[in-house]
Amino acid sequence: MKAFRFLNLHIDWHIAIFRIKRLTFNIPNWADDVCVTTTDVNNNDISPKIKYYKCSTRFYIDLPKCKKANVIFLTPMYVINGGYFNGRRQRTMNRKIVVDIFI
Repeated sequence: MKAFRFLNLHIDWHIAIFRIKRLTFNIPNWADDVCVTTTDVNNNDISPKIKYYKCSTRFYIDLPKCKKANVIFLTPMYVINGGYFNGRRQRTMNRKIVVDIFI
């Protein structure tokens, strides 16, 4: 299936046209795992949401009503810095997730 993007429209080869919105959300620095999900704890279908964890506790960020959502960019949890820190792994601050939603 071939896909094109033109003027904030996503066009699939089988002639499906969706409007796209690119959204950016801030993620807490303590969030362990971040993803976009379409199921809840009991595997029931829900509208797409951003899900993140603190240990085993789930937290959600609601997305606007949409048909599907794709993660475009997610700031990594750790980075390896050189120089003064001699290549040590450090936790990143001001994490962000960028999501394309298909309306």
